[in-house]
Amino acid sequence: GLHMDSGALLVGLRLHVEAQFPIPCTRQEALDSRTCCPLWNGSPCGETAGRGYCAQHFLEGRDLPFDYRVDWPNSFYDKVCACYGNFDGFDCGVCSPGWQGPDCLEPHRVDRKEITDMTEDERELFISNLDHAKHTISNRYKILTSNDTTKAGNFKFHEATVYDLYVWLHYYAAKKYADTDDDAAHRGPAFPFWHRIFLLFIEREIRLGTDMRGTPRVTKSIKPRGRSPTWPRSSLCAPTDTTGTGTS
Repeated sequence: GLHMDSGALLVGLRLHVEAQFPIPCTRQEALDSRTCCPLWNGSPCGETAGRGYCAQHFLEGRDLPFDYRVDWPNSFYDKVCACYGNFDGFDCGVCSPGWQGPDCLEPHRVDRKEITDMTEDERELFISNLDHAKHTISNRYKILTSNDTTKAGNFKFHEATVYDLYVWLHYYAAKKYADTDDDAAHRGPAFPFWHRIFLLFIEREIRLGTDMRGTPRVTKSIKPRGRSPTWPRSSLCAPTDTTGTGTS
């Protein structure tokens, strides 16, 4: 699900694998060639700029998975971008979280505020930008719908707003596999790491996809049980707990 790197570090490379679909990779020629290596500054994966290259991903001799989400993205692509160093993204065109600059070599520290510690202006800007993301079509990704992910070719791509992309990613990863209680997101040791990368991904997409670079970062802090301090009714209309048991 999510901004989901494969986690494979190959001699300083990051094999970039995301469970959503870059728009260039939803075109028929990309699907026919089973290649998701979009151009960055005129070359696949920014290869001529030293940012990455188009890498073989499919493991030869293995059958295609029974569900699109298993061994991602082998149901769709044999080749995806592998990014060097701190470069990141489906075309190696952005920096990994924690880095910035033209060559992604400048450390970038971000202090994230718990939402109730924001000033009123910061909170209003944050909520306004979420609303803007809800009404802005992503110019980077499409989402996939399918009523049976075990059948080859049984899917369609759709435009989605930046915020709906975020919602869909969580749904796509958390939906149970057929005839099991397992899913791709929550039933395994990778869950906390997946969720952190997922949030970093959508934070970046809100900034890139809506051109709202002033969006304050927000984090959910751990506080004593009791009335939830994180999403009070006054901020995002979330339910407010008054029982002393806390809210999720």
